[in-house]
Amino acid sequence: DKTARFWEMSPTGVDPAAEDTFNVKTIAAYSPDGRFLISEGHSGILQHYDADTGEIGLTLRSRDDFKCVAYSPNGLQIATASLKNEVKLWNTQSCAVEGIIQTKDAVSIVAYSPCGRWIAMRMAIEGVEVWDARSESSWHLCLGRPAVISLAFSPHGLDLAVGFDNGDIRVWETSTWSCKMVINGDSERGACVVYPPKSSHLAYHHKCGATEISLYDEKGQTCRTILGRYWLEVERFAYSFCGLWILAVDRQVVHLWKSTSDGMESDWALATTVETFFGNVREIAWRPNTTEFATASEDGSIRAWKVEEESGKVSVRLLWGHGGTVLTASKAVFVGSVGLSTTNQDLLRQRGANFWSSSSYSDGS
Repeated sequence: DKTARFWEMSPTGVDPAAEDTFNVKTIAAYSPDGRFLISEGHSGILQHYDADTGEIGLTLRSRDDFKCVAYSPNGLQIATASLKNEVKLWNTQSCAVEGIIQTKDAVSIVAYSPCGRWIAMRMAIEGVEVWDARSESSWHLCLGRPAVISLAFSPHGLDLAVGFDNGDIRVWETSTWSCKMVINGDSERGACVVYPPKSSHLAYHHKCGATEISLYDEKGQTCRTILGRYWLEVERFAYSFCGLWILAVDRQVVHLWKSTSDGMESDWALATTVETFFGNVREIAWRPNTTEFATASEDGSIRAWKVEEESGKVSVRLLWGHGGTVLTASKAVFVGSVGLSTTNQDLLRQRGANFWSSSSYSDGS
């Protein structure tokens, strides 16, 4: 069409050679006030980003690879875990370690209770361990098999739900740490548990199956099943803070569902998808009290997105990003191209491009 196009390799304007391009990103967490996003920069480094601009700020440095991270509810502390049998507690103002919790096994999930007193930790072999910041003591909730794959505190902080690899769910009361509920699941699918915002219901999804999310009431009874039967290998999902949006990750694709009403009694519809990743998406996080979210991917990218809705049409716009500096050709269409070698055509197809001849394009085939 007699035009030349310049392709932007780095959406942040940073020299791609200076970016941490090839390091897998596994961490994405917003501060409780939504001002900052934290992610793994490269081995042994956690970087704070300005949530609005993506500008890099404070940095936490360790000799260990970070496997998980969580903000305390007041935003003054960050808990991190590595392959070592310990969880480090960092001061967000000084970036100094102010406490270390010794554990019996390597920790892969860490979560604060809403009150900030309890820290729940998921371990590969030893199950779930709970740390009491008030008495500086800990104890185990479950040991051995079945293995724990997810855990979540309820919004009011009275319960801790744990999902197991056999599909079972157990819920403990934080006041007594007695098990109040057991939900027997599918033995072939692991259980991913999430609490919807401002709700006492428990959202439960079987991994690697139909994208059905079941809502359970406080008695363990199924009160509703949401989302359609899209056969996706969903690894994780997350509610927005308003409860009207759900993000679900299927390997390199992020799916966005929208509620038609209040998020509990309404139907849900698939609104749009984000397909611009070249590695599996390892983490998603909603920014508090906004329609923005972050993704961390195996392609080395950490990105911030905004959900926009105009005239009933939903779209997702990239706000900023770091890493993953590769030429994106997703959904691009090449018409009448000449001079491209077979190798270049294969590379572009691999990145999502389509090639059309002039004749086939003109007749709409």
